[in-house]
Amino acid sequence: MAQKRAQVKHGAVFTRANTVIIGDSLEDVRTGLEGGSAVIGVASGRATAAELIEAGADVAAPDGLEDVNQLLRAISTLTLRASLRSVSNSRS
Repeated sequence: MAQKRAQVKHGAVFTRANTVIIGDSLEDVRTGLEGGSAVIGVASGRATAAELIEAGADVAAPDGLEDVNQLLRAISTLTLRASLRSVSNSRS
């Protein structure tokens, strides 16, 4: 649903390969995984970084979003990884 809303608002196509869910709850992680997106957990809510990782988050920021450069690197890494998988799968 969020991808469709973003697509309408920004006029761009959002897929599993270029979407990263950032959330601070176990429910956010579950939702991101169900949608097939990469997930960054942020330990600013009730869940700890370890709990977010255990729930399936690809990356967890233990100190919230204080290090923006670290967050941007994580997003770049996760979207690049997903894009490479997508290309690899299309060649199979």
